[in-house]
Amino acid sequence: MSEVTLNYVWINARRQQIPGRRKYPWSPKAEMDFPLPTRYQEKVRQVRANHPDLKINLWMDTYKREDESGELTAQFEKAADLGDVTFRALREIPEYSRRKLFQKDGSVGRTSHGLIWQQVDLARLLVLKHQMEQEGGHQIYS
Repeated sequence: MSEVTLNYVWINARRQQIPGRRKYPWSPKAEMDFPLPTRYQEKVRQVRANHPDLKINLWMDTYKREDESGELTAQFEKAADLGDVTFRALREIPEYSRRKLFQKDGSVGRTSHGLIWQQVDLARLLVLKHQMEQEGGHQIYS
């Protein structure tokens, strides 16, 4: 049977500010909150505990244009302590990086038609397409 990969997507509605604009914002002198709410972190931990052989990717775009290299996403992976979960920068997907929709900041709003929901819906599809083309197997979004 082909490998199964579970893909989560997290995009901040508004660009998260890098504390103090330091060269290395994740240094001990800078206070940086992991942007994924605790309740979601716990769900990821629970899935990991219940399915230890499942490959899990957490695709993120937290700082929007300020995380072009994915360096900040890699630092979140170290700080998050989510076990064997791979953090991936959405901006590594060429089609994601090219789309103007993902250059905009918005707010969550009360309806499912807001900018952030458009971004998340399209990002989910782009992640699955990218994963199927690059890795094959069974790709699942949650």
